[in-house]
Amino acid sequence: LHTTRTSQVALMVLQPGAESSEASANEHGWAEQWLYVVSGTGTARVGKRTVELREGVLVLIARREPHVI
Repeated sequence: LHTTRTSQVALMVLQPGAESSEASANEHGWAEQWLYVVSGTGTARVGKRTVELREGVLVLIARREPHVI
């Protein structure tokens, strides 16, 4: 949706049981990402931490931090 030199805004819709990608393959060396959950529930693995996702949760993913949603 919008990209700058240091950040990225995107829209992602995942079906139940789906993943965004393999954690080792999904990292962004040039930009941080903000993940805001509009609806639904799930889990994000960001670096070494696990974050429970639900409506209203906001997660910061730092540059070069491997992640999978």
